[in-house]
Amino acid sequence: MFRRLLRLTIAVVGILACLAGIRAAGRAGFARLLAYHGRASSLIPPANAAVQLSPTDSEAHFARAIALRDAGILPDAVHEMELVVSLRPHDYFMWYELSQLRDEVDDAPGALSAATESVRLAPFYGRPRWLLGNLLFRAGRYDEAFAELRRGAQSDPTLLPNVIDLAWGTYGGDVSAVEEVIQPQTELWRQTLARFYVRHQKPVEALALFRKSGNLSEPDRRALLAALIEAKHFAEAYEFWSSAMATGGQSPNTTAPLYDGGFEKGISKQNFGFGWQLSANMQGINASLDQSAPREGTHSLLLDFNGNSNPFVPVITQLVIVEPNARYHLSFGARTKDLVTGGLPFVSVTDVSGKEARVLAASQTLQPGTTGWQDFNADLTTGNETRAVLISFQRQNCNDSQCPAFGRIWLDDFSLKKL
Repeated sequence: MFRRLLRLTIAVVGILACLAGIRAAGRAGFARLLAYHGRASSLIPPANAAVQLSPTDSEAHFARAIALRDAGILPDAVHEMELVVSLRPHDYFMWYELSQLRDEVDDAPGALSAATESVRLAPFYGRPRWLLGNLLFRAGRYDEAFAELRRGAQSDPTLLPNVIDLAWGTYGGDVSAVEEVIQPQTELWRQTLARFYVRHQKPVEALALFRKSGNLSEPDRRALLAALIEAKHFAEAYEFWSSAMATGGQSPNTTAPLYDGGFEKGISKQNFGFGWQLSANMQGINASLDQSAPREGTHSLLLDFNGNSNPFVPVITQLVIVEPNARYHLSFGARTKDLVTGGLPFVSVTDVSGKEARVLAASQTLQPGTTGWQDFNADLTTGNETRAVLISFQRQNCNDSQCPAFGRIWLDDFSLKKL
């Protein structure tokens, strides 16, 4: 009898315990559902209900903190988030959120303390470092700030451009100071900083970093070269271009200023730097290398004119390094066939070193009907500031708004010699 009574008592207690557990689980589950709803909708009532149903549930308090924050009730949001971290003291993200909330209520010491704890709990995560670095920066503790920001970018490389931009603004574009706080040690960091320099008109400094970084993508190479030329750092641009050519097995002849005067290396609209460049917007003209009867070597450049073309746009150009206060002699060969145009072609040499381009010399115009090769020449004298000239093959302007040209022109054997 006693044993039956004992078994019955145990069974009743077990049932009651199960019912209590089911009720508690139900309350907890419903509280969690309300918490999720409160977070998703940023509504305070469901978040309040979740806290009332489950006062020790950190998710419920977190939902209420978010709802209060979104409603602009920041002091209460901070208090609620402090309850969250007391319930989840080892969760770096909750400390991170608490730091941001304290920062919004201008509690700088409290924000720093919470951010420091977030970093301690997640030392290899980028965002806590970024938050702590920004808080230290606003406190005027720049050395500590950039140390944290740098560590954050090491964990999350997407943060690096922002760190560089902040350093650039903080130190007024002082390259030495920027590099001291960024400390670019890897290829990725050097290339990222170099691209930043290119965008901020520091091409020489970018070139120095690219030299250290090794491999460059073609877009990076073109961007840097274009920036060097635009900034009129012609010597550095030529050095960079020459090294790229050497890497590709086409080392330019350093004894002659003009590159590939006989068009033996090829020509295309994709050329860049100091070689021959075809106009990217060329209309009514077809350009090709011709092996029939060149002036010298194995090729000449054939230009086939077949309609309207803009005489103000040079057909081909080459940027050439020259010395200041020096005399040069330009020569080339040309022949034409069935050439008909109101704007005859010629070659000009323009000083591009200063703010304003200045024409230094121009050849005679090519004449129709010259079936054989003819010699053309131009002499020029560079100025005090001249560092580079642009050699251009173009046409004279026509009297009419339309300026068509028909026929063929061959060019070959370009040479630029210092006298």
